Amino acid sequence: VVRALQVGAPGGSPEYNAEAVSVIVLATLHWGKPWTVHLSGQRRLRAPAVDVWNALFDPAALCRCIPGCQRMRRIDDDHYRAELNVPIPLLRGLYEADIVATEQQRPERCHLALTSSTRFGLVRATGWLRFSSDGATTVVSFDGDVELGRLAGGSGAGIAGRVVAAPARALLDRFFVCLAASL
Repeated sequence: VVRALQVGAPGGSPEYNAEAVSVIVLATLHWGKPWTVHLSGQRRLRAPAVDVWNALFDPAALCRCIPGCQRMRRIDDDHYRAELNVPIPLLRGLYEADIVATEQQRPERCHLALTSSTRFGLVRATGWLRFSSDGATTVVSFDGDVELGRLAGGSGAGIAGRVVAAPARALLDRFFVCLAASL
């Protein structure tokens, strides 16, 4: 296994494919356990809540602002399908995701659920978006969890979630910067 992870010139000092090593180490540490990432926070946007809501449910705006989004299409009022080129280490790759918005109370709140199959199994993300507005400014609050598939059944959370959390938060920041610029 170690030789398969080595990169570089033969005969030189071996270098290792850091992503492959990370996958093996984390898979060994968390065999059978889901990797959970909790994301929560707020973003203040200079636009009325209705405009923010409309942008968050516009497939073209979402495709422009979600880092790595190749395509986003609306299946019906509550269901979207996206093709995502995920730039997060351990999950890097092209995936199709189903996104369902439920319990919509426009423009105050909605519940989102995303599912996708990855090389680690099923990824599930669920969470709430809440909007509060003073007219010209809207605060979007988000609170949710991402469960990165089980390798072999079982339960628990661990270091892998923390390894994925920082890049996920950075992508979320990039999304909101883009969204703010588009409003």
